[in-house]
Amino acid sequence: MASNPRDEKQNIKQDKKTDQVIVQDKSMKLGDDINLAEQNDVELDPNLEQNKYPDLSGAKSLMAKYLTKDIFEKLKDKKTSTGFTIARAVNTGVLNKEKSLTGCHAGDTDSYTVFAEFFDPLIQEYHRDFKPSDKHSTDMNPEHLKGNINEPSKIISTRIRVARNIAGFNLAPGQNSKEEKLQIEALMLKVFGELQGDFVRALLFIS
Repeated sequence: MASNPRDEKQNIKQDKKTDQVIVQDKSMKLGDDINLAEQNDVELDPNLEQNKYPDLSGAKSLMAKYLTKDIFEKLKDKKTSTGFTIARAVNTGVLNKEKSLTGCHAGDTDSYTVFAEFFDPLIQEYHRDFKPSDKHSTDMNPEHLKGNINEPSKIISTRIRVARNIAGFNLAPGQNSKEEKLQIEALMLKVFGELQGDFVRALLFIS
């Protein structure tokens, strides 16, 4: 039987305690994916690179609505604890004027306080009047779900997506340094190593 070339690049390990298959992908190196770029390697809009107010003509995002020149001037010299700036926060919307809906992202949790004058009204509009003083509510009881899920509703398909960040690390993958990515990997290995039953799956590593 011919061997799979991809298998030759992988280091496959078996955890005897849990029968968990751990696949270490040797073909993937840090930096292969665009989302694994270093902060300093991110392409900045020429104006933002000089810490100047960007040209927002033609931009259709919420960022373009709330990033006034006055707001930019107030925030342009501020930095979060990880060195994130308002220029980096809005860069994606400046480079992708017609494609970006929000046109911005937070690099870390500090971004929401350091750049609150920009983020607060934008988030409030995007999340339908969710104010800074509002709190998220959690209810995991399926009995509380309401709606017509019986015939003739004819649900063709549905998807539930949940994304969470890890406390103590930057929010966006592109904002993490290589060292931080390896720290996240090491942390998650410990977590995955404790999974049992149906939660045990093959894992792909970047180191």
